[in-house]
Amino acid sequence: MSTSEKIRPEEVYAQLTEILESSDFQASPRLRDFLTFVVQRTLDAKGQDLKAYTIGLEVFGLGEEFDPNTNPLVRTEAGRLRNKLEHFYLHNPKARINIKIPKGGYAAAFSRIVSPESNNHPNNQLFSFSPQKVPQAEHKTSIMLMPFINVNKAVEAEAIVKGLSNCISIHLTKFYDLKVVNYDQVLQLNAVFKQILEKDLNLDARFILCGSVQLEKNIIEVYASLVDTTSMYNIWAEKFDAEIDSGSLLEVQESIAQSIVSRIADDFGLINQTLLKEMTSGAHATSSIQEASLLYYHWTAVLNKEDFIKALASVEKAHAGSPNNIPILAMLADLYASGHQWSYGLVENALEKSLQMATAAVNHDPSCQLAYMALALNYFLRTDFNKFQHCAERAIELNPSSTNALSAVGSWYALSGEWERAFELTERIMLLSMNCPDWCHFAHAMQKYLEDDYEGSLTEAQKINMPHNLWGSLIHLAAGAFLHNEEECIKALCRLEKIYPDFRNKGDIIIKNNLPYEEFSSKVLQGLAKAGIKFD
Repeated sequence: MSTSEKIRPEEVYAQLTEILESSDFQASPRLRDFLTFVVQRTLDAKGQDLKAYTIGLEVFGLGEEFDPNTNPLVRTEAGRLRNKLEHFYLHNPKARINIKIPKGGYAAAFSRIVSPESNNHPNNQLFSFSPQKVPQAEHKTSIMLMPFINVNKAVEAEAIVKGLSNCISIHLTKFYDLKVVNYDQVLQLNAVFKQILEKDLNLDARFILCGSVQLEKNIIEVYASLVDTTSMYNIWAEKFDAEIDSGSLLEVQESIAQSIVSRIADDFGLINQTLLKEMTSGAHATSSIQEASLLYYHWTAVLNKEDFIKALASVEKAHAGSPNNIPILAMLADLYASGHQWSYGLVENALEKSLQMATAAVNHDPSCQLAYMALALNYFLRTDFNKFQHCAERAIELNPSSTNALSAVGSWYALSGEWERAFELTERIMLLSMNCPDWCHFAHAMQKYLEDDYEGSLTEAQKINMPHNLWGSLIHLAAGAFLHNEEECIKALCRLEKIYPDFRNKGDIIIKNNLPYEEFSSKVLQGLAKAGIKFD
């Protein structure tokens, strides 16, 4: 526990009590005991003595023959405990003491959750905003969440149906540009559709999410589909199933809800893809705010200069028209920092301007995930790992269904050498979404390269099918050089010079801007030197 934060034990105990009384922990006595034990030991200055064996004996009542090397129970429960804590803080924004179990050990860590008005907030610089005038986004795409149908009318399935609906509703509302209408009281889907078609019911919804739940013994099957009300066509449908027991029901509901929401509402998801196609085809009129958002998210998926320029121009225009719109300000902060990272040279003092914008956005809307992502990128580029980690984790907590956030934060963790966290986030992306961008493979390509596994690195780099993006081609070239694969090197260098015509002269600056940690940039420069590309 950091002494500089001056957190009193009674504050920790008060926060612990609040956590233990929450619904998630009330339903799991084992995790309640686990958390209480590690918090007590840490406060007693015995945190360094917390080992899996001790926890197995004293918390879980295992015998002395317990071997944590062959029995993963403690590790598994520690993972569940971390997830439950993350879930608690996500749904309790007024909590003031953060209790965590950092990976790599079992001792608790305590930190004060600083309110945005505090002078201790990271880099507390402000723009001249008028908080009372800050509006919500000027556009919201509306989606109506229908109650899922209990197919076999099983009494025990009713709780699952309602719980799943609530989980989906919660996760949908975390996407700031969606307006969610939850018709939880409507019981007959067919009757509602009949009213829609007859225009007897005015439902202000562009999309309708509906589905059904079937429970057979301990197997739950969930069918979900998305309807576009402009055509009444079913534009997406998928089946999810899982085995449940009394201890895993909440986890199953949460997992299925996140998967559904990620596929349709994610920044790279079906709704944004549909709206982007409409906008580019001119099928529907689009507000400047919506156009800026769609072009911004499209750029984050493809990461090429041409789409960056389009997104930057659109977001700057939207910001000029709505200077107090926090999400647009956060997007602009991210674009400025990214422009510096990719060495586009389009904005003077881009990184400094980005930091001021991102800080202002966080101060005025602490619930804005994009603002924390922009702030995290700034601190990553400045190699301030502690502040980077704080902002990155906060961004994920605000919307754990966002593939954009998981992808970006995962790549930054990888480029900071935090491989375990990077791969954990990458695996979560693969489970949640079928729309994850190809650049998710970069973390694995980079790790294998640093471990001198050049064959493996080249294989991963080839999965980044993004010819207009730096990362895939850069690792492709460096790994190919160590393998003395001249053909692959020529291909990669040609792609790099299309992205950066002056790469042979300024490639070292471009690399160091993208890879601010010396261990990474120097090893990549070694690969380029083997390919005959050297910088003064």
